[in-house]
Amino acid sequence: MIKIGIIGSSLISDKFCTAVLESDLDVVLEANYSRSIERAKQFGDKYNVRLNFDSKSEMLKVVDMVYIATPNSLHYEDVKQALIAGVHVLVEKPMTVTSAQTEELFDLARDNNLVLVEAIKTCSMNTYQSGLQLLDKIGEVKSFRFNMMREYGNFPTDEDNVANIYRSDMDGGVVADLGSYALFPVIDFIYPNADSEDIKLQSFANNEGLDVDVDITARLFCTTCKKRGLITLSMHTEDNSPSYIYGTDGFITIDSLSQFNTIKVYDNNQHLIETINRTNEHLMASELKHTIELINSDMLESSIHNKYKSVKVAKLLEALNK
Repeated sequence: MIKIGIIGSSLISDKFCTAVLESDLDVVLEANYSRSIERAKQFGDKYNVRLNFDSKSEMLKVVDMVYIATPNSLHYEDVKQALIAGVHVLVEKPMTVTSAQTEELFDLARDNNLVLVEAIKTCSMNTYQSGLQLLDKIGEVKSFRFNMMREYGNFPTDEDNVANIYRSDMDGGVVADLGSYALFPVIDFIYPNADSEDIKLQSFANNEGLDVDVDITARLFCTTCKKRGLITLSMHTEDNSPSYIYGTDGFITIDSLSQFNTIKVYDNNQHLIETINRTNEHLMASELKHTIELINSDMLESSIHNKYKSVKVAKLLEALNK
């Protein structure tokens, strides 16, 4: 049985714990950490976590794997501490705030024979993986239009109660919170064989004066494969339009880049060829299952979540942040 620890008691940690409890995997929520033991117990009681800690180092002594959902600015140190302690890691996206840090952590995991996975939940879903196999049905991929626009509500004005996703000092904001959902499909579906240096990115920001209150449209072009497209990110504009991948013989639609519920394939006459629906399981179930499979099979690097892809996306996130 794999003993799982939790670092971070935000809403996403609630969802992860629910996914663990609903799974049929041989795992247990063994421990969780919070800055105060009172908060740790409060969180732990909700999910029958056996042990509660206000010390990360002590918690890491009793678990085999840790799920990290702390503010983005803390990911690097938290992951590094866990890997040095000999614990496998599943860390929320973005793994770190720089490509250099991401590369360093993957190297550290390899040197310590540990699994390190960036928790971009869509990549391991059946729809995402099936979609990659459907690309041949639209011929040669030519262009794309990816939409990741969500309504997070008004920017908070209470300085004592600002969520971390709105705080620049915690490396929050639209690029960090939503960028990975668009960029992982970009490298998997559009530019799988292109080096980061081959992908040129030009962004246009509509900034309302606050670091996260911004819409970003980015134009991407690959100098080697000549494929181009647009991505749009927003935390204050809701747009549920699908995303598109256009080929010479048809096109693919993705209903939601953050959920990948449904993928549809059409020919050039807009006739529906095939539909793939996501399996009926918790949104975070596939990434949990995949991480556990890697640990149980002693596979240190995944074809789905690995150093090459995470570093490649991290470099594009850096370009967007500029």
